[in-house]
Amino acid sequence: MKSHLSLLATAFLGFAPAITPAAAAELKLSDRLTKIASHLEAGGETGVHFSVTDTKDDLMDLAGFIDKLLQKMPENELPKSFKTTDLFRHLGLDALQGRGSSCHKAGDHWHSRSFILTDGKHEGLLSILGKKAAKPISHDFAPAGADLVLETSIDLRDYGKLVRDIGKSLGGKAESEIEGVLKQELDEIGM
Repeated sequence: MKSHLSLLATAFLGFAPAITPAAAAELKLSDRLTKIASHLEAGGETGVHFSVTDTKDDLMDLAGFIDKLLQKMPENELPKSFKTTDLFRHLGLDALQGRGSSCHKAGDHWHSRSFILTDGKHEGLLSILGKKAAKPISHDFAPAGADLVLETSIDLRDYGKLVRDIGKSLGGKAESEIEGVLKQELDEIGM
């Protein structure tokens, strides 16, 4: 049955009109989606991909659902105090409000861009990705003719706090084991 519905949907979508750039410009976006779109590049006629998605509270709703499932499970291995919602908060996933991506051709190369909206909250995993957006610098040092250039900002100063917060979410034995690992001295890695 599912395969028949998939074929029917594919056939129907083949007749659906394509959204032109002019029609896209007339779309009314929410304030949140407008913020996301302002950080992307539509690319005009050279654009092959542009998407914005409102994800406010989606992950926290998922975490709440997982917590409800865990309550129904008999004698699981997790501590009684464990809550997926707390773990997601410590990871900073409660800050995610939307995301977007775009791709367009610029001369002989393709330019892809991704953006995550958090409204300034940089906690958990987001703290590792740096604090402030900056102008890309890869075009200043990437070799001419490079097939792929990736650029991101990584800040590991808050990594210890992130790992400790995750340990608190897990509680008990896991928290003490994580604290023991964090207290171990690291070997010189030559950086």
